[in-house]
Amino acid sequence: MTFIQIYGTNIYRKEISSDEPVLLASELTADSYQDNMSSLADGIYQYGVEPRYDKKEVILNPILEEDFEDGNIPANWTINNATESSAWKADDDCSHTYYHTFGYDLKAFDGNYSAYSNGDNNQNSYYLISPKIDVVPECEMHFYCIVPEWGTNGSSVNTLNVKISPSSDAAGFGSITPIWTNNTKINEWTLVSIDLSEYAGQQVHIVFENVNKGIFSGFGSAVDNIKVGKKSFVTTPSSFITWSNEVAKGNTFITEGAWNEGSNWSKGVAPAYNDIAIINAAATIENGTVNAQHLFINKDGSSPKVTLQKYNGSDDEKCPFCNQEATRVIDSRPAEDGSSIRRRRCCDECGKRFTTYEKVETIPLIVIKKDDNREQYDRSKIEGGVLRACYKRPVSAEQIQRTLEKIETDIFNREEKEIPTNVIGEIVMDHLKELDEVAYVRFASVYREFKDVNTFMSEIKKILEK
Repeated sequence: MTFIQIYGTNIYRKEISSDEPVLLASELTADSYQDNMSSLADGIYQYGVEPRYDKKEVILNPILEEDFEDGNIPANWTINNATESSAWKADDDCSHTYYHTFGYDLKAFDGNYSAYSNGDNNQNSYYLISPKIDVVPECEMHFYCIVPEWGTNGSSVNTLNVKISPSSDAAGFGSITPIWTNNTKINEWTLVSIDLSEYAGQQVHIVFENVNKGIFSGFGSAVDNIKVGKKSFVTTPSSFITWSNEVAKGNTFITEGAWNEGSNWSKGVAPAYNDIAIINAAATIENGTVNAQHLFINKDGSSPKVTLQKYNGSDDEKCPFCNQEATRVIDSRPAEDGSSIRRRRCCDECGKRFTTYEKVETIPLIVIKKDDNREQYDRSKIEGGVLRACYKRPVSAEQIQRTLEKIETDIFNREEKEIPTNVIGEIVMDHLKELDEVAYVRFASVYREFKDVNTFMSEIKKILEK
């Protein structure tokens, strides 16, 4: 868990022909900053906002840790109804009979195994009970969980409860205390943090309860990377710069009329080839072409002036669990690829947490297909191909997302308005070759349309000879 405290914002400006940003304001605490471009030379500029903050990360000094990587429920843990199919077990694929019917390929959050209790038609509760622990002051528990739905209607899900008990006897829970519950779908591994400080000084068991709802059950519940420990904090300063879209300053068309009449322009002359032309009014172009290298059209007729608004830690991102708009940011950090910002959010309505990624808006990219038809770039098509190639391979969701970010970064770093599908395909294959060789061959076999066994074997031979 990470807490972010912003103590100021730096504002930068750069002319796009130069890589050297100019610092306009440092440690800014006001809500906005306005830069008047009137004194600047003609050019195309970008503005950068750098939030300066201290990152305070929670570190747990462990009392209890379990990741189930032995492939069995540890001997010092307790389960009930051990002979039933829904009893908790260490599983490498949460292997419900129909699990893959709905496209799930659930591996452990980390490593090869997680603890999993299946869903079935019996209205029973199944318990996974930790060994007894001594709860210390400033104690907290972290674990990852997943509670997949049956089908796609969102209602056929199991209930996952976390409870505190002085006893490890599931049949004799006398003073069991619920401390967390979930009865909505969680289709991806999600981190849960629970404060245990109110139980300091007590000896207790942590109880994970999977509750089946009969015919309305889901695919069960799974937990992984359970950690209980005393909180401590590590504070590190961090920052990142987010750059705006391009902003132009140049010869401005200020009066409706003919393009080639100098009186309609702010500089009294029509733009020359190397000029930056800005249209603030209805321009008529007759008998010739536009004589300008850079053309910017301001629909609102505004002057070249930029106002930067400081991010206030909240926005209109809806909660994926309850669909309410009252969400707030509790953690912000640059993603590993440096091209996006990862924000951890909390819903004020239901209290659940989720993650969003924000990317700088780019100019739409057009993809040229094999038949020379054109369509707008769609990330989901690349993602679908990569996911199919990685099906049942030892590749985590995090690795796939990192690979997709690298692919997309390579595509947009070409700075082209149009890109052929064969170029995209080669970029994808280059990254899949680094990620997983089997996934690479799967993708290549579809993309390159191998006509016979010999060409297919030739591709495999290249990999083996590396």
